[in-house]
Amino acid sequence: MKKEKVRARYIIGVGRAAPPLIPLIAKNMGIDAIVPEYAPFANAIGAAVARPTLTLDLNIDTARGEYLAAEEGIIGKICSKNLNQKDAEQLARKLLVERTKRLGISEYAEDAEILYNEVFNIVHRWSNVGRLMNIRMEIQAGILPTWRC
Repeated sequence: MKKEKVRARYIIGVGRAAPPLIPLIAKNMGIDAIVPEYAPFANAIGAAVARPTLTLDLNIDTARGEYLAAEEGIIGKICSKNLNQKDAEQLARKLLVERTKRLGISEYAEDAEILYNEVFNIVHRWSNVGRLMNIRMEIQAGILPTWRC
């Protein structure tokens, strides 16, 4: 295999600092600078049309009969030590919906997805005494549905 050298021909910059900064960087690198006309506003436009994101990490310990919603430090009791994955996901969704209501973004709660759901058995003296469940739900990044070009 032949190793190829790759070299940039130009640098493009956006954001408030782009007009003064990008030409200096380009000069230092010996390449051309491109700063679009509305570069200072690019990040502001993105922030204005971005939909809110939210993550919920739920840790459940069935042996203790407790759960922890990590982001807010909410500790609660579970109703059954035989909690299954489906029940755990429903609890996570309920907690996420409650949190979106407190934050004023409840219209996005239905877009939440489960990113992962892990279950680990707790074994003590050769017996299964419970399970640890870790669930992460997230309202992922996107563009506001009301935004139009």
